[in-house]
Amino acid sequence: MLHPTSRRDFLLTAGAAGLAASCSPAAAPSSPSTQPSAPAPAPNEPWRKEWDDLVAAAKREGALALVTFESSSYRAGAEAFEQAFPGIRVDLTAISPSNFNTKLQGERQAGVYTYDISTNQFGVTGFRWVADGILSPVRPLLFRPDVLADASWRGGYDAGFLDKGKQFGFSSFWSKQRPIWINTDVVGPNEIRTVQDLLNPKWKGKMVAGDPRNLGGGKFVTVLRRATNDEFLGKLYKGQEMVLLRELRQLAESMFRGRYAIGIEAMNDSVIDEFFAQGLGKNLKPMEMEEINYILSSSGVLFHFSRGPHPNAAKLFANWVLTKEGATIWSKASGLNSRRTDVPSLFPDVEPLSGKKYLNLDYEEFSPELIKSQDIARAMLT
Repeated sequence: MLHPTSRRDFLLTAGAAGLAASCSPAAAPSSPSTQPSAPAPAPNEPWRKEWDDLVAAAKREGALALVTFESSSYRAGAEAFEQAFPGIRVDLTAISPSNFNTKLQGERQAGVYTYDISTNQFGVTGFRWVADGILSPVRPLLFRPDVLADASWRGGYDAGFLDKGKQFGFSSFWSKQRPIWINTDVVGPNEIRTVQDLLNPKWKGKMVAGDPRNLGGGKFVTVLRRATNDEFLGKLYKGQEMVLLRELRQLAESMFRGRYAIGIEAMNDSVIDEFFAQGLGKNLKPMEMEEINYILSSSGVLFHFSRGPHPNAAKLFANWVLTKEGATIWSKASGLNSRRTDVPSLFPDVEPLSGKKYLNLDYEEFSPELIKSQDIARAMLT
């Protein structure tokens, strides 16, 4: 298996060192962005004393226990925080959400409180953690005016909170989803225009998809159910003899190697860059369909663990990572488009278009529907 440098790693390596210096509380303001944004906070504003006191308290704690998604690129992001605030060591746990959930539950049952804060996937599990008392609110931690301003965020500040009470999980990233890709060597330019076209007998046995029973959190199945009906799911996944895989790299490789004509939830953004970097995939194209316009904002969500060992460092990181400087670094570390108006999008091709309506299933009110979709998928495919 080849592992060339992805565009995310390249961007991070090129920019993190220079950006880290600009994150210091005493740094000069960054150059103005071409995008509209909130004005940079003046050095003598009242919040400055709270910031300086917080930095001193966090340095006395001396460490931050941070959880991220499994990727080596987050190490460079953590190092940028360490450089911005010398004396604070970041103990980084980079782990998949499913494995972390198992680890966290075991530690909590044993009365062990290891972690301070996370930028990871939230989703249904995160809402359960809120109910179980595993999380403390993020909102009370945030006080910098350049973080709280609506003008700093595409969609506004409050739109970042995924839970109903607007307290616990703050999403600073978003991207429009492109769940359906075609191999243009096999699929003609007008053959796939709506999801109904996927039922053409011509594509029987020629489609690969992420297994909806455990990948995607039920989002695409929910979008399909809203656009069609439950009967359509059976016709698509079973009637078309769709090949289902659970490993993200295997899914992507099956498309890049030309094994299938159509991929559904097979081209995960965290994987495909490595293949594109090899010069592969010039025959692959995402399909834009009005009926399945939806965005993802559950990756890189900021949430705060209750009874963490370093409360001041957690508060410092929460504010820093949402500033222009911190968000720029973390966007490159995560490979995700920031919602901040003064942070340019890494990948304009998945930037939600202004004035266009998108379904955001990451909000808590959609959790029952997502669970129902996964239940339907399990029943249908078992």
